[in-house]
Amino acid sequence: MSGPDPRRVRFADCELDLATRQLRQNGEQVALQPRVFDLLVFLIENRDRAVDKDAIQDAVWSGMVVTETALTRAIMKARRAVGDDADRQSVIRTVHGHGYQFVASVHDEPADQADTGAKRPRFGTPLFAIGTAAALAVALLLFWFWPDGVPDRARIAVMPVVNATGDPEFAWATYGVMGLANDLLRADRVVDVVPASSVVRYAENNAWTERGGAENDTATLGRAFGATHVLVSELQKQAGSLRLSYALIGPDGYRSESTMVASEPAELARGMARGVDNLLRTRRRAAEEASATAADPFINEAYARGLSFALEGRCTDALPLLEIVRSRSERIGNADLEWAECARIKGMSDSAEAAYLAVVAAADARTEATLIARAYNGLGSLYNDTGRLDEAEKTFYAGLELTTEHRDREGQGRLFNNLSILARDRGDLAAARDYVARSVLAYRELGVELLAGQLHSAMANIAMSEGRLGDAEGHLDDALVSFRELGDRRNEAMMLNNYGYLRRLEGRFEDAEPLHLESLAIRRDIGDRVGQGRILGMLSTLYVRKGRYADARDAAAEAVAIAREADDSLFTATGLAQLAAAERGLGKTAAAREALQASRAAFLSIEDASRALQVDLRLAELMIDEGDLAAASALIGEVRTEARRHGFNEPAIEALDYAGDVALRQNQLAEARQYYEEAIDEMDASGFTSRKTDVVTKLANLHLDLGDMTAAEPLLGYLVEQDSEPATLKVEARYAFVSGDSVRAVELMESAKAEAGAGWSAADERALASYRTEE
Repeated sequence: MSGPDPRRVRFADCELDLATRQLRQNGEQVALQPRVFDLLVFLIENRDRAVDKDAIQDAVWSGMVVTETALTRAIMKARRAVGDDADRQSVIRTVHGHGYQFVASVHDEPADQADTGAKRPRFGTPLFAIGTAAALAVALLLFWFWPDGVPDRARIAVMPVVNATGDPEFAWATYGVMGLANDLLRADRVVDVVPASSVVRYAENNAWTERGGAENDTATLGRAFGATHVLVSELQKQAGSLRLSYALIGPDGYRSESTMVASEPAELARGMARGVDNLLRTRRRAAEEASATAADPFINEAYARGLSFALEGRCTDALPLLEIVRSRSERIGNADLEWAECARIKGMSDSAEAAYLAVVAAADARTEATLIARAYNGLGSLYNDTGRLDEAEKTFYAGLELTTEHRDREGQGRLFNNLSILARDRGDLAAARDYVARSVLAYRELGVELLAGQLHSAMANIAMSEGRLGDAEGHLDDALVSFRELGDRRNEAMMLNNYGYLRRLEGRFEDAEPLHLESLAIRRDIGDRVGQGRILGMLSTLYVRKGRYADARDAAAEAVAIAREADDSLFTATGLAQLAAAERGLGKTAAAREALQASRAAFLSIEDASRALQVDLRLAELMIDEGDLAAASALIGEVRTEARRHGFNEPAIEALDYAGDVALRQNQLAEARQYYEEAIDEMDASGFTSRKTDVVTKLANLHLDLGDMTAAEPLLGYLVEQDSEPATLKVEARYAFVSGDSVRAVELMESAKAEAGAGWSAADERALASYRTEE
């Protein structure tokens, strides 16, 4: 294998050291994300020509599918790092319609002449103590310029044990021995350990045990989880005993190997943990080791087997084994926490809550802070899932106090991310942004280069809620790259589903369905039933949009059933609203009202005022259908007032749309036009354009009613550029007929009829017949 490139490249006021992968500007080190560094090197090496975008993507994101937005963001980061921008283009020039070219003058020299005196920034202030505005500013800086490096102490990724015994009886040891070793190492406060659940997800997604991965994984595990060392092991039989061969692989690729023999797999886990301590020259406290294992080998094996099932997601199998350990243990600890996690996943909310609280009460905060913080995180998630938002917030903050005191950056990252989800569910987007920023800080200080996809996803969701759809797509691109690099198919499916939702917000409905279906196929392939429920809800909304009401009802009903199985209040409420829309399309007003009332109550139970207001508007829509315009108008007015008071863009825009509908029914045409125009203006200003095609269609029809062809024409020009839908085709047909082109009018109406399905009405058929008489 060739060594590192010895060159140092000078250009403008910058120096790029290819050997150490460092960039300096005016002598000061500037941090680059790995892909941005690779992008700069590729452009420099090909500076004699303009390089097309496909070539850049193939070189920098080799073997990965990314959107053009990911490349654009990387170019922006590269320009910013070298003091360039899109206006000056003195270093990187955009070649429109093609790609990019490095245009600065370049000088090469040996890298060993470089000045290595630049200092790396460190953080001494606890994250929990940083003000929200300052945290956001620092996090945004770090997002672009965090330096390469590793944490101050070793951080180990304990990989699944390769079962080479040939005996299926020891299949549980793959994750069981791994998990037990992980617990033992975590008990040593000198060594950090990547959570076993993260490693298992990585191993399963990348077929790690089947291919016996090792060195090739160290770089990815370092970028994704901040691991400085990787622990690999293999279990074999030897003369009536068991032999465990293991190796600790360091950041330089050096392997420290050892072998031990014992009769019990749990004893092998204990010995491997001791061996790793010796290799890293750390010392273990006997009391801490005792907290992670028991004197009884039967209990140790039961715990390891139960932990193996839990890590595989087989909570039904894990619970009874973990219960055995709990019943025979004198102290509360790891087994109780793992039992609580599984109980929460299985919807045993009361029992899980009691177990979490027991861990918090019994554990020693001086030596078991990580255990208690995990319990707070799980308990807060349980409260959030069941709509107890105030309790969730208090619990997450209790965990943050503990993780801040013990400088547990990983724990802080998880807790801040969960607080961002909680804030977004409450509609407090400013707080959600700040919490995400703090989570970024925590993971960056931990040494994680590949920012967690979940954080990019959280940022995308916040951006979509605020109507910043371009920013949302950029964050989704980054999330998808992160999950695909880790082989995380479950979260890859989630991002594809979110892309579909983004396309719907943009009014690109034809592009949305394939993304939802691709996501659903992945969820079904990996057996993720809860994930299937999320996507079925999205598809139900899309099917309503396309007039496929029976399909929409089936999809929504299944989504509600799955959400109720999981005791998920938020998605139960969402699914009920989707079911109501399908029932309304089928003409079943009573069923629709019942579903909406249940949905509204569910949203209020979890303090989601924004979505509750949107449900109120659906109830007003039913009133309009029934001709009760006075009641509908009053309810719409209340929603507008509340939405504006709280700054909720979506319900405020929808209320204007519905107010226009009521005015139109009351033959108040000037008022209707004013409401629709105001709604369009607010959509353009906020970026919430998912309803724009609908409102433009209504306004165009209104102008045609008034005989104002001049006002209708620019609106029709907009509609022609959108995806074909029955409503847009019908208004285009009407315009063609009024303009004297009855042949074109018939063609458009027949296309609308073909797409409308059950949504084709008797009035539509009469209009088509009238157009035909004029052919």
